[in-house]
Amino acid sequence: VLKSVQDAYEATVHGGIVEVKVSTNMDYEVIIPESAKPWISVVETKAVRTDVLQFKVEPITDGNDRYADITVKSTDGTKSYSFLLFQYVNLNFRDQIIKRQCVAAFDTDGDGELSFAEAAAVTDLNALDLYDKSFVSFDEFKYFTGVTEIPSNYFYGCQNLKSISLPKSLKTINQYAFSHC
Repeated sequence: VLKSVQDAYEATVHGGIVEVKVSTNMDYEVIIPESAKPWISVVETKAVRTDVLQFKVEPITDGNDRYADITVKSTDGTKSYSFLLFQYVNLNFRDQIIKRQCVAAFDTDGDGELSFAEAAAVTDLNALDLYDKSFVSFDEFKYFTGVTEIPSNYFYGCQNLKSISLPKSLKTINQYAFSHC
């Protein structure tokens, strides 16, 4: 793509800077006719443009999570940055009772599973109705990295709960959150 956003631009009688917006995904050069060079010149700028990088990611076939540390580097080698691209399989809940309740509350894509991304997107526990409190473990709670607070009385009465792993994002555990566990 290489095109101007408009077909024509107007300069005032007093001259000045005229900004021409170019939509592009490629390097380009500006060619000014010889006859116009006495009165038009390109102002050398280092304009910032936003490109959208797309990556095709193949499905996981071996059941293992994976990630890649991808680097974007300027062609002259002076600038670079890196980012991680993750691909996770679904959470593997040890306890099917808590899995059923978490899937009912947070499965946004409707596949009957809870992915790492779906768990990480949860910011509060209000949608998770612990109607069956007989679960034994909730170690997968550590993947709910958007959760910062456990409400008062939240796990109240989960008498079989033996193991839970808290997310690092957790800042507040309110009163009686684990009472009668």
